Amino acid sequence: SLALQGRIARGRTHIMMRTLSTAPLLHLVLAALLARSALAEIRFPGDPRFYRQLRSLSAASGVLQPPFSPEVFDYTLVVEDAARDAVTIFFALDLAKYSTTNLPAVRVGGRQFAYSPIDADANRHEVLLNQSLGPFDETVRITVADPRGASGMLSRASEHTYAIRVLQSPQIERITAPRSVTLASLDGRLWQAEPSARTYSYVTRGSDVFRLRVACAEWASALLIDGEEVNADEVASV
Repeated sequence: SLALQGRIARGRTHIMMRTLSTAPLLHLVLAALLARSALAEIRFPGDPRFYRQLRSLSAASGVLQPPFSPEVFDYTLVVEDAARDAVTIFFALDLAKYSTTNLPAVRVGGRQFAYSPIDADANRHEVLLNQSLGPFDETVRITVADPRGASGMLSRASEHTYAIRVLQSPQIERITAPRSVTLASLDGRLWQAEPSARTYSYVTRGSDVFRLRVACAEWASALLIDGEEVNADEVASV
């Protein structure tokens, strides 16, 4: 009985040793199968199935509509802050679908973009706003392309372009502020107001007659003096 127990103990020890010795091999096999599966999803340039879409698209401010989807290629970005002078658009590729040496070609605004697979924060495009007082309306295009171009007459298009229309409201406060306000008397006296002011005052002498000229901002649509609309180039007598 003791001998049998010893053989069982030794047998158990032997079995455990064999199990432990085969565990690393199983891990290697599983790792190889997973790597093979991942590699099977990778397509190389020239393959009609080469992936030509973004993984993500976002903006530092504003509202992107509709919400991003890789299969949707037209968006509107509304920047609600009329005083904001720039907005940054971020984008990213799905790196799991490429080998590190065969990334797609990326263009922003028609120009080649040096996409970084390491520094995600570098993959951005800054749109300068407020170049004028009026409304801002500009479309940014980001293209993801097969670096080898089309792969045959019957293949799908070799690139996809995401169009982001950036909109910003005009700066009403600055548009309605005059560029200059000038009073000129008949005897040559001249008074000119500060353009930044909203209220002006001038003390006349007796029954002086002045000619009033107001220069409006570029995007102003009308000029009213005493509630009556006048032409922007017109000189009013007061």
